[in-house]
Formats: sequence, C-alpha cells, structure tokens
Amino acid sequence: MHKVTTHKSCNYLNSKLDIEATDDPGPGGAHNSYQITTTVADYASKFCTIKFHTGDPKGIDGIKGISDETLLAVVIDRLKGFQKGKFGNEKIANALVRLEECLMWLQSDLVDKV
Repeated sequence: MHKVTTHKSCNYLNSKLDIEATDDPGPGGAHNSYQITTTVADYASKFCTIKFHTGDPKGIDGIKGISDETLLAVVIDRLKGFQKGKFGNEKIANALVRLEECLMWLQSDLVDKV
C-alpha cells in the first residue's frame, strides 16, 4: 500500500506515527481510506482509520465517508482552540490562515463544476 510521510518531522510524536493508504486509488486518482498507526511498543496499534467519501460528491448515491472539507474543519477548530489557550503563537495563526483559505477554495463553486 501507499505510505504517507509528509507529516514526519523533528517532532517526536510525528516521527512515531505512520500513515498508510489502505486502498487502491479510486477513479479520481485519490486514495479513500487511510490508517494511522504507531511503532511505539506500548501503543503499537491502529489509532484510527479515515474513510473519505467515494462516488458523486453531492452524495446522491449515499454518504460513504467524510469530505476533505470536513477533515480540514476539524483541524481548523482544533488549532483555533490552541490559539485561544496557552499554546497560541504566530505559527498556528499562519497555519490557520492557510487552512481556512484551503477550505474556502474547496468550498468554492469552481470545485462543484469539476
């Protein structure tokens, strides 16, 4: 399967989390299912599976998973919480601006016409 490593950094947590696409790319070219695990012995297990919607993006054939926008909304909400607390900083503020811009573009009419 396809491994994702773009989250790996000097951060200990990210270095110990593994992301793997657990399916073949769909007709649109993207994977729809991801599993997040760790190699740390005491916690070695599947943390979660993220399943994205497959099929018509308007959900005409049923809801089969989450949208990219839904996942971005979760991350945005989480970072806004950090920004209000003791972990708020310029890096999080900059990340929020870009994530909110990503969400805006994905929600735009341009995507619906694709």
